[in-house]
Amino acid sequence: MHLFHQYKKYTPLLNEKRFSYLCLSESLSTLGNMAQGIALAAYIFTLSQSIFIFGLFLIIRFAPQFLLFSIAGSIVDKYSRRFTLTIINILLALLTCVMAFNSHSTTTILIITLLIGIIELPYHPALSSSIPSLVNKDQLGLANGLMGILTSIARVIGSAIAAFGLLNDTVTGLLIFNAITFFIAGIITWTKLPTANLDNDSSLEEGSQESTSSKESGLITSIKYIKNHMVLKNLIFGSF
Repeated sequence: MHLFHQYKKYTPLLNEKRFSYLCLSESLSTLGNMAQGIALAAYIFTLSQSIFIFGLFLIIRFAPQFLLFSIAGSIVDKYSRRFTLTIINILLALLTCVMAFNSHSTTTILIITLLIGIIELPYHPALSSSIPSLVNKDQLGLANGLMGILTSIARVIGSAIAAFGLLNDTVTGLLIFNAITFFIAGIITWTKLPTANLDNDSSLEEGSQESTSSKESGLITSIKYIKNHMVLKNLIFGSF
């Protein structure tokens, strides 16, 4: 009962319908990504029987996050977060379908994996910056905590789904299932997220100031900003 009481503090957040739908969208995307990532890593080794190809798959999967990370912030600042999240989920769904119907080809899997790694770069920045437009500032901590709980559950379920698909030799069916989860997530973000990139507690004046300052973007600007903000710098270092 005490454990259940601890989760009652999230009830007001769940009453925020748009935030609840965003949680559902993120959970579905995380579930699909987790299942697909684990299943493909095992499947690509089984298909190629090559340690080199397996290593190449992992490099291709994660390299864009290190090489192109500065592009993500610029995209999120420039375009609607609703538009960004929706397009990413739809593209992930389409690419996963292409991969499912060409699952016999190692080359196709590697190419699509690289494309997925590039396309999903702005996803998490757009998601994180969408939360303040759905909840009040004093609820941001709880909102991020709830999102973390749900995505952790989704990772566990996604891992189980990946194991089921591998054990039953149904990788193609697994990929189609993941494509469906991405597609549903895209519909949710398009129908439930606000069009404008405004915080829930921001005035129009604050929004205009932010839009003016957001024109300055890029890797050098990001590094300078982090350097001048000690708390943010410590958070990044701790996270790393």
